[in-house]
Amino acid sequence: MANVFQKYAPKTFDDLLFEDDAVRQQLLGYATGVKRSNILLWGQPGSGKSIAASVIANDARLASNHIWDFPASVINGHFWNNNCDSQHQILMGFNTGNPFVIIDEVDELKSDGLAELTAFMDKTKHLGSLILTTNTKPKLLLERLVDRCDVQQIERLSLQKTIQLVSTVFSENGLAHYTPTDIEALARTTLSSGFDTNGSSIKRASFRHIEKMVDEEITNILTH
Repeated sequence: MANVFQKYAPKTFDDLLFEDDAVRQQLLGYATGVKRSNILLWGQPGSGKSIAASVIANDARLASNHIWDFPASVINGHFWNNNCDSQHQILMGFNTGNPFVIIDEVDELKSDGLAELTAFMDKTKHLGSLILTTNTKPKLLLERLVDRCDVQQIERLSLQKTIQLVSTVFSENGLAHYTPTDIEALARTTLSSGFDTNGSSIKRASFRHIEKMVDEEITNILTH
């Protein structure tokens, strides 16, 4: 079977799954280059914020027809606190031709770092936009920073959408004979296991389970 991380890693915006369709529609505008703004993605750990940020930035780069072919620069919030050259890193990111630079875990920034970033956003808004991710509710961040962003919550997938995902993975791998009860049981196990509950991670978890079941089926055939 194909490498699971390659098989189910999101490559374009169409591969991303969102619990809230309104959020998906809003973010699609950035991925297609129709909209331009700083974005703040917030939600529980494992909801897919970092994956979404990376895919949106990459699709926006392709849509903008820049001659440079670089992925989006990613800066971790903790890195900002310990590196006086973070602003230069952002400028370098914009200069690669990608319209977005990602700052992951922006809640890791100390108060002076948040203030510094906010002022920097005003100075460079004509150069590009930032995609910020955080596990923290926006009201707990610097208000001036939040006001400069389109704030979108990325929710973990519900049981219903997880069942749909698992069903798709089973069908794609020729295991349509498994019952809805089997599929729902796996979906519930995936959600309760602490596994990251974004669409890509659920697909990968389902795929691993499928590999295990196929191995068991082959073993049963060979031993009976």
